[in-house]
Amino acid sequence: MDGLSVLEPHTIHRLSSPQASDLQTIHAVQMLAYQQEAQLLGAQDFPPLRSTVEDLAQSGQLFWVARIASQTVGAMRLEVDAQAQTVCIASLVVHPQAQRSGIGHGLLGAALAYAPNYVFEVQTGAANAPALALYARCGFKEIHRHCVGPERLELVRLRLR
Repeated sequence: MDGLSVLEPHTIHRLSSPQASDLQTIHAVQMLAYQQEAQLLGAQDFPPLRSTVEDLAQSGQLFWVARIASQTVGAMRLEVDAQAQTVCIASLVVHPQAQRSGIGHGLLGAALAYAPNYVFEVQTGAANAPALALYARCGFKEIHRHCVGPERLELVRLRLR
């Protein structure tokens, strides 16, 4: 994080038209966070680590970033279905050096403020205690568990509202 302190205030921004440089920065933060999550879950083959900048550009998702000064330290991607009034949190990541400083909570709060009457869903690893704790603090409830992949990685689906 190039000498920035997580004690410095962070800001949350919605990127209405993410530029290539935004997507590259988001991807870099995602890779660091997903490497950490793969280790936490004990996963050798972790599909989020295969995502590319091009995948982000073509996703059609809504993007938010958290920044300290001008450096991106967190990112969130949402898939919104206005007809069904649902939001899927496709990704919520925080740079490993900036975790446990309220950035994830701030990003999640921005999503909830964006669509206050929508149903939210998210999926995470069953062994990802920090993520599960964040979602529980914000009122999400577990609705489903299942295992995926050759490693039988256990995932938890959570819902709010």
